[in-house]
Amino acid sequence: MTSKIKIDMKFPFENEKKAKIIYEALINETQYNPNDRAYVELYLKHNMIQFIIHAQDPISARAAINSYLRWLELSQSVIRVVVGSSN
Repeated sequence: MTSKIKIDMKFPFENEKKAKIIYEALINETQYNPNDRAYVELYLKHNMIQFIIHAQDPISARAAINSYLRWLELSQSVIRVVVGSSN
């Protein structure tokens, strides 16, 4: 697929452990691609997760951004619940 749109997003976290937990929760999502209009590369660099979204059109780019941002927020919410319940 030749992408027309490339979006690079970086998200820093409080520490490397949290970044790694979230990265491992999201990395499998990059293997599943329901269509050929967009794909995502995911990288872990110390305490930062980097998403590089490649899309053929703005609609596909927006859908990929929304999906990954929702999964990112969901992962953080789960961590908050688990850490909060262990105190």
